[in-house]
Amino acid sequence: MCGSGITSKRLRISCLITTMKAAPLASPLVPRLRMARNLLETDVSMRILALLLALFAGVPQRAPELQLNLVAAPPPPERPGNVKGIGSGCAVGTSHRPPATFKVTLADTDRLAYQVGDTMSYNVILENTSTAPIVLGISRDPEVAPKTMSPCRVVPPGVRFGVALVAMTKTGPGASISSVGFYGSLDVPGTTLALEPGERVRVQVPAQIWPGPGMTPVLTTDPQPVRMKAFVMIEHDSMLAEYSENTLEIELNHRFQRQ
Repeated sequence: MCGSGITSKRLRISCLITTMKAAPLASPLVPRLRMARNLLETDVSMRILALLLALFAGVPQRAPELQLNLVAAPPPPERPGNVKGIGSGCAVGTSHRPPATFKVTLADTDRLAYQVGDTMSYNVILENTSTAPIVLGISRDPEVAPKTMSPCRVVPPGVRFGVALVAMTKTGPGASISSVGFYGSLDVPGTTLALEPGERVRVQVPAQIWPGPGMTPVLTTDPQPVRMKAFVMIEHDSMLAEYSENTLEIELNHRFQRQ
């Protein structure tokens, strides 16, 4: 049927198709096409891998978060006459705000509702955003970091680390809800923590709720919502102070009706 004597055009085409189906492809184009396809697939895979590596390489790796539990800090030693540190009652102010060297986040509180006089604990996260270490006092003993009265400053090499919860008003920070201080000295081992540049530390802080005078007329026996920020102050060679960037809300009330 498909011999050399075929004269019909349609029959010749049919025979050609039948022959192509029956015979294996021996053209050198086929392996080249397969090679090109393999190269293309490999190139696409390499491009995807390079893109993923570039994305992950561009994400800065955060340093591990340190943990500091000041709730477990031992109480200060008892001394005759309950002598306080030199200048423990003086306060220092500043007429200008220095550049921020650390960032504060008020992470959480142990409960959502409190009464005046309650003990509590909460967590603040400090991040050193400067290029130098920041030293925190972690002892409850004020004698390791005494202060002079005039000028009002910590005696070197002492350091004081204070944390407060401050009620927020429509115009900004208001009365203090609680405050606590910790002390340290570079000469007394185990009383300080150095936070290196870029490091973060989660600090568990103990406190007792004693609102300042500005909140006394506001509070009743009915729970009231109070928005608050954390305020951190570090006194060493200089004074550093910063509010938390965020706020948290708790409910607060007096235990008994005020007379």
